[in-house]
Amino acid sequence: MIHRKSNPTASVSDLLSSELTAFFHGLKSPVSSVLVGVSGGADSAALIHLLSIHRERLGVSRLAIAHVNHSLRGKESDGDEEFVKGVAGSLQIEFFSTTLSPSSSPQTGVEEWARTERYRFFHHIKQTEKFDSVATAHTADDQAETVIMRIMRGAGLRGLRGVLAQRGDGVIRPLLSVERSMIEEWLMEQGLPYRIDSSNSDQKFRRNWVRLEIIPLMLKQEREAVKNIALSASNAAAAWEILTEKINIWISSYVIRHNSFSFSVDKRGLLDERLAPEALLVLFDEYGITVSKLHLNRVISGRMLASGEHLLADGWGFYPSRGSIFFTKRDHYQQDYFCELKVEGETYCEEQGLLFSSSIHGGKPAKPGTDNNDVCLNVSEQELPLLFRRGREQEKFWPLGACAQTPLKKFLSNAGIPKKLRESCGVVVNSLGGIVWVPGVRIAHGSRITEHTEKYIRISCKRFP
Repeated sequence: MIHRKSNPTASVSDLLSSELTAFFHGLKSPVSSVLVGVSGGADSAALIHLLSIHRERLGVSRLAIAHVNHSLRGKESDGDEEFVKGVAGSLQIEFFSTTLSPSSSPQTGVEEWARTERYRFFHHIKQTEKFDSVATAHTADDQAETVIMRIMRGAGLRGLRGVLAQRGDGVIRPLLSVERSMIEEWLMEQGLPYRIDSSNSDQKFRRNWVRLEIIPLMLKQEREAVKNIALSASNAAAAWEILTEKINIWISSYVIRHNSFSFSVDKRGLLDERLAPEALLVLFDEYGITVSKLHLNRVISGRMLASGEHLLADGWGFYPSRGSIFFTKRDHYQQDYFCELKVEGETYCEEQGLLFSSSIHGGKPAKPGTDNNDVCLNVSEQELPLLFRRGREQEKFWPLGACAQTPLKKFLSNAGIPKKLRESCGVVVNSLGGIVWVPGVRIAHGSRITEHTEKYIRISCKRFP
């Protein structure tokens, strides 16, 4: 159904114009083409009209609408799509849409599914149609709701930032400092229609419950509650910028990224009980691991353990050892893999999420990295090609500096590599099957550079998402 309001308020247009101008002028880099996510509701309807009215002042030369029909409300959803398509037509701007199948949504977590699919579509259009950014109509009210829900889940400082005004992936929220009441006043002033989503009154969705029950109670006690919570989120974001530098140092000091589905954390880093939880949340987000406060406390407590398997969400688990805690996606560590490395150029091992860069050099080698992920190998023509594969159960390895060969698994154990990582550990072997390098751990004694070495291969290995 379409909702229309009247009774203009004189000053609202100027306030919104000022907010938009300040937002766009404050962006880290200019934005000239904007794809706007429009559902048809009041917030997104206002945003697209405001951007259209002020596009010249804002420096926006190209404006378009993206709409996702989630098909969750039958004819009502189809009506939303037709309404938004009509808005695009009236503004004479491009219109992109997609229709999802309700059968593909999970039985639980419908909100998260809808959000994921929505942003997937937005980013697809942004990339294929070459837009600078995607704009969504989040308001100060959305910010307050998000922060409250995250507090309920025990979020850290990073979570208390709420919805970000500008994300690294090109998503912007121009109305994030504006309260919803102001937007509705502006729609009244302009006589602009918008759609009302009937599911917004369904309190089985937590956000609706917060919006309809919690926020009104807070506003009764404090009329500026929404604005104040949004301001607190902005302050948390500013504090987070300061903390980020320390977190990056913590991660570089105590974390080893083995591949796209496993990493290790040095237990010494967990002694910093103020910084470690925030740093771990950043790390978990990078690997796509959903964690609650309970999970986080369990990981921090893991520094007191030396063994055992502990489960996390999304198929992940962690395994404490003497000096570190190993994290892995449990259904990956048993998979086999083989990947022939290019002598010159890059090779991507998809199964492990690793990118190898190789090149041949002559003369005295430059100093390689200190973490054994960047090495120089004395490998003859007869030993090529090199193959990266999973280490085998009875395989032996002669590590640099050792007197003789030793079982690979024993060497890894002595090196403090967690059991689960030992089971999936990758090795680089020559054409004869001999191990020349265990990436991230050690090169073979026979592959070391000597005074007689004329040519060598320099190989680096890094995690690649």
